[in-house]
Formats: sequence, C-alpha cells, structure tokens
Amino acid sequence: MSETDPPERHPRRGRVEQVHLWSSTVTALAALGLSLYSFAALRRSPDIDVTLPHVLRISQDADVWAILQPTMSSRLNSQDIEVVTNVGLALWPGGVAGQPSTPRFYWENNVSWKYDPQTGDLKHEPVSDPAPLVVGQNMPQQPVMHFVAAGWAFRPGRYEGTLTLTRASSRKPLIERFCLDITQKDLGQFRSGGQFRQIEFRNDVPPAAGRRGDCYVSW
Repeated sequence: MSETDPPERHPRRGRVEQVHLWSSTVTALAALGLSLYSFAALRRSPDIDVTLPHVLRISQDADVWAILQPTMSSRLNSQDIEVVTNVGLALWPGGVAGQPSTPRFYWENNVSWKYDPQTGDLKHEPVSDPAPLVVGQNMPQQPVMHFVAAGWAFRPGRYEGTLTLTRASSRKPLIERFCLDITQKDLGQFRSGGQFRQIEFRNDVPPAAGRRGDCYVSW
C-alpha cells in the first residue's frame, strides 16, 4: 500500500459507527416525539375529576333546599383550562310508594356557612350568583352550591341522584351518581325545623341492615 492510498477501514469499526448512528437517530426521534406529546398535552383541555362531598344538607317546608360542596379539579399538567358552564342536581324516586313526580332542582346561588352560637346550628348566606366555574390544575373549585326544588316534598324511601357538570368544551357532561335514603323520622325533623334549618345527611356512615353503605343518610 502506497503512502497516497486511503487507510484500510476496519469492518468492526464500521459496524460500531453504524450502531452509534442508528442509536443517535432513535434517541433524537424519541426526544422529538416526547416533546410533541408534551406540547400537545399542555395545549389540550384538562380532564376534570368531580368528587361528591361526604355531607349533603337538606331542608324542607314550602320548597326543598339541598346544599352540597363538590370538588372539581384536574390532575393533568395543562396550559389550558376547562370551564364548567352549569351544574345540575337531579333526584328521582327509587321504590318510593305514591310519589307523584320527580323534583325539578335549579342552582339558585352559592353560599357560605355561619355558625349561630344561640342555636348551635350552621346558617348559610348567599355569596355569589350561579356562574361558570374555571377549573385547571392550579385552580380547583369547591363552591358551596344551593339548589332549590320549588313546591315539592320528600316522601319516605330511597332516591337515586345525579350531579351533572356541563362543560364549555365539546366533551360530554360529567355525571356523578349517588343515592339518598329518606325516613319517616327525617320528615318529622323537616316539619319541626322548617325551611331554614338543614338536616345533615352523610354518605360515609357505616351501612345498616337494608341500606347501601354509599347512600346519604341522616346523621
């Protein structure tokens, strides 16, 4: 071999260089894919989680009032937000004898609680009108929501319920289901307490015979 001839390329060295080139290419493509995925994830509307509270407060006289504080949050990292445009409460009888109709609840306002030292009860007072709720990873919402069913009354029995969140995005509404047990004793408390005294119902009370453990019951 003359001094002007190119140096002989070792076959093993060539294979190593090819493997290194392919490895670098795959790593670069993976990094690009991860970047594109992260960008898309940050730009998409966040998924919302809805959690029902353990406490549902109800009063009944001329109307039925229901007050609850759901939690609306997002676990995903996103630059975008979701807007909850409406929240609807619905109840319908499940095995309630002679129930003439189902209640038509509307979201009247948001309230806050104030302790009454004379009676030892919690009393609510309005703090805001019903309005869209902005939810993001760093913007959870926990409004104390006051719903009214005008001119309706409970009868003893079990009621199935839903809390439905309508969103500004094109996604389907979020629906959380629950059940509520109303007894004859509860009706007596409604009558004695009147419209402005709420009875506390909980869904974390240990189940009794003939009752589902996840139903709201008076406590």
